[in-house]
Amino acid sequence: MQRDIDGQWQFYTIRTYIKSDVLKFDGTRYVKLAFDINPSSIGYYPRQNDILLDAVDLTDGTTISFKYSQNATDGFGIMFLSQFDEETYTFSPLLNLEENVFIPAGSYLPQVLLANAVRSVWGWVVGSNPYLFTQGTLSISSDITRPANYSETTQSTIKDIFTNFIARLRGGWDITFSYTVGDTHPNVIVTGSVTSTGQPTYYVDLEHQPVLDISFTSRNKNSGTSMVIGYLEDGTVYPYYAYLNASLAVVTQPIPASGIITIGNTPRIYYSQIDSASTAKLAESAGSVLDTSIFANDSQIVFKISSDKVLTPNGILIGQFIQVGGLVKDNLKMARMREIDFAENQVIIGDNDDITFGD
Repeated sequence: MQRDIDGQWQFYTIRTYIKSDVLKFDGTRYVKLAFDINPSSIGYYPRQNDILLDAVDLTDGTTISFKYSQNATDGFGIMFLSQFDEETYTFSPLLNLEENVFIPAGSYLPQVLLANAVRSVWGWVVGSNPYLFTQGTLSISSDITRPANYSETTQSTIKDIFTNFIARLRGGWDITFSYTVGDTHPNVIVTGSVTSTGQPTYYVDLEHQPVLDISFTSRNKNSGTSMVIGYLEDGTVYPYYAYLNASLAVVTQPIPASGIITIGNTPRIYYSQIDSASTAKLAESAGSVLDTSIFANDSQIVFKISSDKVLTPNGILIGQFIQVGGLVKDNLKMARMREIDFAENQVIIGDNDDITFGD
């Protein structure tokens, strides 16, 4: 679907081929397509934010839905053209667009910011569409309780707001974006939590999985935030610190009277403002910034594998913590699901971005 210069919506049907279909744990999601014909041959000249829609009956009551964990071969839902050249057209969900959003001064929960951004950008990119309506309020449910504060009106993008929202979730997550024809707004359902990984630890044995690429890196043990100390609005330090234990669970402990913390490796500390003096608030804040354990050594690994098992409907969610066997005899490595390429049936698991499917 494309809105022409007169504001009228035009509809085109083109067969597409998926070239790349990638999801990353920071929230990035895109599908790169090729068309089987030159689109200009049917009068279609691609423009930013053109709408890609599943071939469905657009009568009232029809629900068009897409999960971030869903292979695009099972349906695109509703996506928008974000980049294109002569041969490749990149479509992304609404949440990944670079469209500007203005945030008035105030204090907002991240889920409220995201809901406001969805409503604003949706209204802009589908305005006057005969099938996708733009009235009504929108809410997104999440257990995030720590607000973001803005002292003045701030310009952001829906992509940045979404990325900051995802960064608050621990472990595996998923997003369902759906719209029911005739409804007043789309719906966004979040799978994921700030307090728990939400899933049992997954296990991958490299001795029985095809490893396509692997990278070992020696990192300074001080790289990566491994400890968080909270402070209150008046600048007072909250007398507890938070860290990830060996199982990557957030733990809070009182700061010793001596001020000297002797557990684990030398920490890299992040100071985070909390809105009330409680270990629960500290743990929630820490969960969004801790990216390594104070007990972790300075050896990092990342690897790409091909695995049908991983990408089954009941397989790993993006961001999920995984136990990896087969690297060192009788020893398990804890890593994280970082990227999925649904088109190639490949995943990247590890500690950093030394291996990636690209942008």
